[in-house]
Amino acid sequence: MTDSPIHDDRSTSEATPRRSTADRSSAETTSRRTALKSGIATVGALSLFGTGVSALETGSLEYNEDTELTDSAHSYQFSVTNTHDRTAIIQYLQLAELDYHTIALDNLDGDDTIEITPANGGHTSRVSDTFANGGYVMLVAKDSEASINPGETATVKIGPYYEADAHAAANTIIHTNHRKLDISGFSFRSDFRISYVLAQTEPGVRDNDEIQFSPDGPL
Repeated sequence: MTDSPIHDDRSTSEATPRRSTADRSSAETTSRRTALKSGIATVGALSLFGTGVSALETGSLEYNEDTELTDSAHSYQFSVTNTHDRTAIIQYLQLAELDYHTIALDNLDGDDTIEITPANGGHTSRVSDTFANGGYVMLVAKDSEASINPGETATVKIGPYYEADAHAAANTIIHTNHRKLDISGFSFRSDFRISYVLAQTEPGVRDNDEIQFSPDGPL
């Protein structure tokens, strides 16, 4: 297998102990997980979108506590529901950082690393680029932005995950020797954030917001 692309993975600089496969209790996996739980309430006026944003008055994009590991345990998924009266368009994701210092998302096998699939009528987003553990993903610059209609629920699938050997080169980290990682038994060590904008009913100031989860592990 060829070497992976170069990542600016600042999280690898932390002295997080590497966990071996022997440390993980992955003999049994269940289809339903609650590794992510509802956390901090929605926050308005995100700096990600620059100036000229307004706080939302009603409704939210709500995380549903229905986290589920894939059968292979290389990926996990959850769902979000749009309770606004306007379409929510997801633009940014910040991945929840797993308790593993050289983890990455990759498309080495041609898999989508992030997939957002609305239940009814909205736009589906698929992203296949490589991202470091806990990194931001800007959907607006990748595939079509996922749109979730009012009252609609969308499934968000993250993964597959890969473990890799990390080598420092100047200010970057080069990941090599990627292997798919069974994430059973691992915990998250950061929040997961979804940033979105509401469809405009008329020209003017955009309504932007964010939902933030406090993951609770292990998976």
